[in-house]
Amino acid sequence: MPGGKWHQPLYTPYALYATVDYMYGWPAYESGNGFTLAQGSLNVLESIGYLGYLYVFCMHGEGQWALVEGQRRSIRGGWGGLACLLGFSVSLLTFSKTVLYALNEHFSDYRYIGHNSFSRLVLLWILPK
Repeated sequence: MPGGKWHQPLYTPYALYATVDYMYGWPAYESGNGFTLAQGSLNVLESIGYLGYLYVFCMHGEGQWALVEGQRRSIRGGWGGLACLLGFSVSLLTFSKTVLYALNEHFSDYRYIGHNSFSRLVLLWILPK
């Protein structure tokens, strides 16, 4: 949040986003809305899942790293199954969170983004998501 300990210079661009989506700004914070903390918890799980996939890919993959035609890196056996499960599960979590953001706005009567013009909403809220 603007004025916070880590705001400048690390999160200075984020101040603009907090004016577009009040869910991540002072209005939600002051009302005690817990959605952002719940979302952050899911973000941690999502990141752990992607790191797990990357670990399996790097440590148990076979083949070349180069992205040259005819050369591929693959994961076989049980590790391959785990990689597929992790990749699919975490991708589904990412997709579900994106749908949740849109549904949350719709069912809350656009309380947190309804103050924006359409062009500002497209440029600063829809496209980045």
